[in-house]
Amino acid sequence: MPPLRRRRRRAPGAPYKKGWLSRRPRRKNADYGTSLTDDALSAIFARLVNAADLVRCAATSCRWGRIVARQAPPVLSHGRPASPTLALGFFHQDDAPATAQKRKLFVPMATAAARVLGFRWRSFSALFEAVGSDVLEPFLEHSRPIASRNGRVVLELAREGHGDDLKLCVCNPMTGDVSMLPPLSGKDKPGFYVCTLLTADDLLEPPCTTTFFRVLIVYNRPSFTALRSYSSETGRWSAEARRSVPKKINTRRMQQLRHAVVLRGVAYWTLRHTAFAVRSDTPEPVEVAMLARGLADLWPNNCVLGATPDGKLVFLYMVRCVDFVGVGGKGFHPPPAGPGDDMDMDMSKGEWQYRQIKINLEQLKVEDASAINVRWFCERSGIVLFTLGDELSSCPGTYALNLATHDVIKVSTAHSWTNFCGYEMDHAASLASVVA
Repeated sequence: MPPLRRRRRRAPGAPYKKGWLSRRPRRKNADYGTSLTDDALSAIFARLVNAADLVRCAATSCRWGRIVARQAPPVLSHGRPASPTLALGFFHQDDAPATAQKRKLFVPMATAAARVLGFRWRSFSALFEAVGSDVLEPFLEHSRPIASRNGRVVLELAREGHGDDLKLCVCNPMTGDVSMLPPLSGKDKPGFYVCTLLTADDLLEPPCTTTFFRVLIVYNRPSFTALRSYSSETGRWSAEARRSVPKKINTRRMQQLRHAVVLRGVAYWTLRHTAFAVRSDTPEPVEVAMLARGLADLWPNNCVLGATPDGKLVFLYMVRCVDFVGVGGKGFHPPPAGPGDDMDMDMSKGEWQYRQIKINLEQLKVEDASAINVRWFCERSGIVLFTLGDELSSCPGTYALNLATHDVIKVSTAHSWTNFCGYEMDHAASLASVVA
């Protein structure tokens, strides 16, 4: 009698069914003899206090790596060094003719995006392939990217001939996750607005779920500047809050606000000689008083706020030095924390100080500072994306500057972009891309 054949062990299901991570080839699974359940392993990993130990556990086997990547323990969220490999490229909206559909393009940074995703050239279909569905398809054709942080992108959705509501969605192109926000209509609909995004990585106290996010919008009413936020925990928008003093940001200045940087639950925008700060890790957003002066009132295209690897707010500027691009910066030093935590700080008593950021890009010649446009500060990777125009520069195009190494690479020969949003993976997606 022939021996009974043992049933082959079924291979585990793919960890990601959608999104760019699903493009990754899978490796054979190995458990190395452990009989612990995923929940038990996750509880063990959550107790690790050293990120290096956690990464070593993730590298032990595919299964362990997937657990670490999915659960994203708090140790991965804070205090990690900047990693250039997290920056994958940027989204923008194609400047198509008025009769054509405006398409969202993803322009990859060759090294990182090719290694992780296989993208080597700019793509019209990358976003739809990642998050597209029958429900989203009618909206994606006319949507535009308005914010991006920690692996997520905020899209303003629109349908041809329908413009009565403000519809936003938050998507993660790496995993394919999409969250539709309740529309703002009627008197709740803002006019021109700026938007940013908070994720679990931005909070001092990690939330119950790693999929947490909060969307913050800032806009003008006739007599005041309004603040409003949406929380994924409650599934609804907060009440409309008002800016304190002065009550209203100048409309022209509002339209010149660039993307925000977020540190410890506070979003910051440059606003002439100071920074406009809004705490948005609370049920309703509230303005944080900042030092009234301390920043140079540069043309908005020449400066941007960012963050240093040690978690400090930095004002980065690019100007013309002699006949080339020069880079400098100021760091914000907050006052000592109060008896509680960072929420007790009086930020108006802080100080802006020059940092040791002095980079001369002598290979990039410009005739005037107006040729320079600082587009995006990638917080997690320490990469600055900027463009040089073709009228006042001998080398027009889009560039990526690594602040740590001072290396600069040319990402694209084009430079005239609309709705520009830099894109970085979060640390969990980066880990998943390695162990998948």
